[in-house]
Amino acid sequence: MVNGIIPALSLVFAATMLVSAGNQTPQTVPPPSASEAIHMAAQAERDVIGYATVERMCAPCHGLEPLVAAVRTKEEWDATFTKMREAGAQGSELEFQQAFEYVIRNLSALNVNKATAKEIELWLDESDKVALAIVDARNTSGAFKTIDDLKKVPGIDLKKLEARKDRVRF
Repeated sequence: MVNGIIPALSLVFAATMLVSAGNQTPQTVPPPSASEAIHMAAQAERDVIGYATVERMCAPCHGLEPLVAAVRTKEEWDATFTKMREAGAQGSELEFQQAFEYVIRNLSALNVNKATAKEIELWLDESDKVALAIVDARNTSGAFKTIDDLKKVPGIDLKKLEARKDRVRF
């Protein structure tokens, strides 16, 4: 994994340099902490491996289009992967796990009012601390009704949430 982290860290560093659209003047944003950078790099590496595994396992039989055609829940993806195995999909346990985690993180819907902290952590790519804060807020204040309710949880990464808002279920 070290070989994958170095290029990914370079990308993270490069991403901290933004060019404003108006005057083309470089502007710096605070770089991520070392632990955040390592987490981001590790996640990027897992996604590259997960996508490659999904492509290798799924594309020869039915292409990748069915994967993105409909947003599925974790339970629906679990049933899909079971059907794939029964139909003869080839892969090791590790490869099935990598592919499953990739589709959960990148292609699935999540009901934030029913999800466990671990499911939220994986799906939203947040820390366990933020995932627990979401569960605590739900348990304290009742079910989330809108994306705006979810945005009020302290520490939640609004960019990540915004990117997945079409896949949030209540």
